[in-house]
Amino acid sequence: LGATLDEATVFPNLMAIATTGDLSLAEDIAEATALECAAIGLSWSFCPVVDVNTYEFNPSTNIRSYGTDPESVAVFAEAHIRAYRANNLISTAKHFPGQGHSMMNSHYSMERIERTEEEMDKCELLPFRRAIAAGVETIMTNHAVYPALNSEAPATLSRAVISGLLREKMGFKGIVITDCLEMKSIKDNYSIEDSVIRSLQAGCDIVLTENDMERSLFAVVNGVKRGAITEAMLDERITKILDLKERYGLFSPLPKPKFSLQSHKMLAKETTRKSIKVKQNIPGILPINSDNDKPVLLVCLEKTACMDIGVHSKEKDLPYFLKKVNLLAIEKSIPLKITESLYEELESLAQSCSTIIFDASFRLSSGQLGILSNDLVELLKRLQNANRNLIVLAVNPFIESQIRFANAVVFTYSRSSDALEMFAEIITGNRNPTVSDWSRHELLQQSS
Repeated sequence: LGATLDEATVFPNLMAIATTGDLSLAEDIAEATALECAAIGLSWSFCPVVDVNTYEFNPSTNIRSYGTDPESVAVFAEAHIRAYRANNLISTAKHFPGQGHSMMNSHYSMERIERTEEEMDKCELLPFRRAIAAGVETIMTNHAVYPALNSEAPATLSRAVISGLLREKMGFKGIVITDCLEMKSIKDNYSIEDSVIRSLQAGCDIVLTENDMERSLFAVVNGVKRGAITEAMLDERITKILDLKERYGLFSPLPKPKFSLQSHKMLAKETTRKSIKVKQNIPGILPINSDNDKPVLLVCLEKTACMDIGVHSKEKDLPYFLKKVNLLAIEKSIPLKITESLYEELESLAQSCSTIIFDASFRLSSGQLGILSNDLVELLKRLQNANRNLIVLAVNPFIESQIRFANAVVFTYSRSSDALEMFAEIITGNRNPTVSDWSRHELLQQSS
């Protein structure tokens, strides 16, 4: 095929996929991902995220999750895992025992997730049980402390959680891999030498580190020398890893898969189209009146304010797609902290423009909360008072409670080129959206 990583299809995230309600799309996307991975020599995916997003302002899971309902998360995860297995890509369910109720980010700090055993059994653990039954090959751990399971150690380093709960009670026979041990939640509380040994003692098979590879290796060697771990433990885990590689044919040259990148890109577009939702408080805001000679005002955060620590998108940005649908836009980039003079400047601009587009589509990645500051909420209210034609573009559906006053909101769930292009088409009437009222966002029904 001669495919390269730059050509890989940008599919919508898991929450966007679940929003469509279409399991066949989930399976097709997983199959396409597996084929593209094989084309560039990848055999293992750290996906799917099976965390149930029970806390709406979760800074870690958010749109990486399928949603807030454990049954829905389980069903879509099963579809994902089945398609991966059928197309020879190793899957990973994460982050055990579930970080959907997280209020912090494990990249930065250790937290205690206060959920009872009964709550976790009905919610967090349900998708993991179903993933195990569906044949998931690997499970990744979470670094939070769960007092109901083990009040002393984070899950990654807890024998009660890994060996007791996951292995013995839930019957998982596959490979357990740690999340990165260099996240501050672990590194600020344990040396790399200590965390490597503790994770192996807890029952993990593979230790994930980013920069401390040499120290991690020495930790294992020294752990054997001082009797903290045994060669028999290592032999058992290495055998499991080798067996998995053999089952997936990784010791022999694999044939290059045949597929159409164009069909995969069409699949991404179709999924994006089905996932986008529009909320409109009053009629007449959408579509934008194309006969109006006034420009639109595009307000967005400064690039430095987005705080994206993930892989930066190389996709085209929103002004490109507004121009493509013949919208003349005045772009105004703003900081997170807004002064009174800036409020007044933007209000004056809003009065001279036909429509205001507020881009709240922060690039959500692990480590970014993605909700609006008080300053930004106040700005939206003042802009709408200055000009009723306010349209908000939002990736994150969990900001709904902050912007219920907005006259029109388009939820895209991702910031891909497909999503931005469809946003531009929707607001100009070139594409018919799915419009619903503000009763409550479809994916935000709270689980029991």
